[in-house]
Amino acid sequence: VRGLKHTHTHNTNKMFRYVGIVYKQSSLKHIRAFSASFAPKKITAPKELVVGVIGGGHASQTCASLFPWKGLRTRVFSAFGKEAELMNAGIKEQGGIICNFASHNDPKGEIKGKPEIVSSDPSVISECNVVVLPLPSFAYKDSLNQIKAHLKPGTFIAATPGQGGFDYLARDILGEKSKDMVIFSITPMPFNCRIKESGKYINVQQFERHYQVCSSPQEATDACISINDRLFGRTEPLGHFLTCTLQPLNANIHPQHMYVLLKNWKEGDTFDQPPLFYETMCPETNELMMGTSEEVQKIAAVLRTRLCIDVNPYTIWESECEEHLDWTVDQLFRNSPAYKGFRAPFKKLDNGKWVPDFNNRYYTEDIPYGLCVWKGLAELCLVQTPVIDKIMTWAQKHMGKEYLVNGRLVGRDVKETSAPQACGVTSIYQLK
Repeated sequence: VRGLKHTHTHNTNKMFRYVGIVYKQSSLKHIRAFSASFAPKKITAPKELVVGVIGGGHASQTCASLFPWKGLRTRVFSAFGKEAELMNAGIKEQGGIICNFASHNDPKGEIKGKPEIVSSDPSVISECNVVVLPLPSFAYKDSLNQIKAHLKPGTFIAATPGQGGFDYLARDILGEKSKDMVIFSITPMPFNCRIKESGKYINVQQFERHYQVCSSPQEATDACISINDRLFGRTEPLGHFLTCTLQPLNANIHPQHMYVLLKNWKEGDTFDQPPLFYETMCPETNELMMGTSEEVQKIAAVLRTRLCIDVNPYTIWESECEEHLDWTVDQLFRNSPAYKGFRAPFKKLDNGKWVPDFNNRYYTEDIPYGLCVWKGLAELCLVQTPVIDKIMTWAQKHMGKEYLVNGRLVGRDVKETSAPQACGVTSIYQLK
């Protein structure tokens, strides 16, 4: 029609008569089939879940008890140290793993669950149609490499909390196999829990009741909601997977305040004791947290505009101050009873003094799998990030790493991060 808009009216009318004839001669069945060929393929959740749990840490062992207690077939793979051996010994001794949930949770009190198998052999997950990684971001790479040969087509792979660019990281590691799989995130992390004795007893202080998921492909969101309803509890969609990647969790909190506490620290300086972490937050910390959050929001705005996707991460204030609307973020952390008594990550010297521990996860996780990811996305979106740059430049010096060079994410250690550039992503259009 556009091509004929300047032609003679007679020719235009002739074209419309032809289209009408073709339409009348075509069967409705064929038209519907033609239309359906452009529709996304419907992805449904398995009727019976066979769940693979990756890891032997606090959250993984809690899942290894909770899922069988719920009646779900559960298989556990853990390759770290002697975790699998210790878990099996505990399970054999008492017939399952006991989780004791604090009284405000549902369930509350003790439950016991026994997984079908716990092994350091990744082939144990080959029967699973859902694989859950309740792991910190730095463990995703190794875990995915260990299990990729044993994942079957149609598998749903879930990470909780799933930050650090888990979707594009997983697709980079799994390669062609990932095209037949669904990758999704579960936020928040379901548990605040601690192992009392491996394979035997876990204390669960907090078991979250409500969850949000992001899926890749996004057409699988309803299926992922159905799965997570059965795994953990009531679930709703959060949007495109990049929403999870940009959520203002630890990387928007820990590095900012460590900078404030230690920006003037130099080798040889010591402390009588580690400073309190949350209770020492101040307006400068708030400025850095809010500045980081604003830069992340600018990234999200570019992604929404250029990719036409649903990317709407919370701001740090929205995330933390929902119930205290008249507080700033530093006031929330400083005054909330939930954050009392936590000290900054330091290590004790032989002389009884304390120095910063730059090998702590506040650095080794929150920088390469948090700020580096956001910086990488910012460069793809052409967004300037002076606050993130300042914190990263300070942190990498003390970590002995090189991520930024002259404000660009091109340092020798970028390959160790989960920034999109380290996963072969060179354009935001690869993230759609």
